[in-house]
Amino acid sequence: MTRQRTWLALMTVSGLILTLIGCVSIRIAGDVDDPGRYFKDAYAQIDKIHKAHPGREGRAHRLNLLVYEGSERKVVRLGVPMWIVNACLEAGMDVSEHNRDFDFEPRFKVEWQSIKDLSQVGPGLLVEAVDDQDRVLIWLK
Repeated sequence: MTRQRTWLALMTVSGLILTLIGCVSIRIAGDVDDPGRYFKDAYAQIDKIHKAHPGREGRAHRLNLLVYEGSERKVVRLGVPMWIVNACLEAGMDVSEHNRDFDFEPRFKVEWQSIKDLSQVGPGLLVEAVDDQDRVLIWLK
């Protein structure tokens, strides 16, 4: 490979990495005793989404995740564009179909076909889970 091609390949990969980093937002807050305000803000955002998209019409463009892990006293908020989520789901389906050593579906009780078109579910609340210490919200925007 010539220097020019090597340089071009390096710049392309660097550009892709910077693009991916710029698309994903991750925020972590530590020493959180009461995650209520974080979840209050998330529920307000979800309510606005439900009002703007009654019946979940339209396509989702972003997956949001809010997690409070009580034992660690941390809140993690993650936002990922659906094109990255879809690419990851496609890659997971490929691995699941072509690699018999990795039995994802029986191990985690998830069927790839049921989640492969996640963006078509439409904007709104997807998952809400709460136990004694931890809380999880997943919603599409």
